Amino acid sequence: MSEHVSINAQSESRQAAAKSTVQICTFQLDGSWYGFDIKFVQEVNRAHDIYPIPHSPDHVRGCMNVRGQIHLIVDLRTLMGGTRSELNSDSRVIVLTPDIVSDFGVLVDRVQDILEVDAGRIQPRDSQSEAGGRMAASRGSLIKADCMLDGSLVMLLDPRKVVDAT
Repeated sequence: MSEHVSINAQSESRQAAAKSTVQICTFQLDGSWYGFDIKFVQEVNRAHDIYPIPHSPDHVRGCMNVRGQIHLIVDLRTLMGGTRSELNSDSRVIVLTPDIVSDFGVLVDRVQDILEVDAGRIQPRDSQSEAGGRMAASRGSLIKADCMLDGSLVMLLDPRKVVDAT
């Protein structure tokens, strides 16, 4: 009986440890680091064959075919007040999960990595807080938390607010 309790305690301990970490898809925009909680990321694709949509706002880059599904692509850099992204070999489209919005992706300068982070290292922002930088005026409301990773600030975006801002 004591072995059973010990095994259950170890299992509960592992589950608690797993819940205390968050996986973050980190990416770069205009020299700054950002991230989405991986649970909101369906996939990451190369940014290719994005077709413009006439008369759309500047931040709407166009649409892209992803395995037969047409996705709206938003230039996240432009949405956040920066200059239009230049497409290159590092450019990526992060497709958000359908529970956030269907057939929607954001164009980023480059995706770095998927990192597992201790949840205690993530510091929520209050609605008035804002980090400096070229895009600070428009981005503050989209950032929900900050995290220091390897000496760099990573600003975690709220994907629902990104979609709402579109």
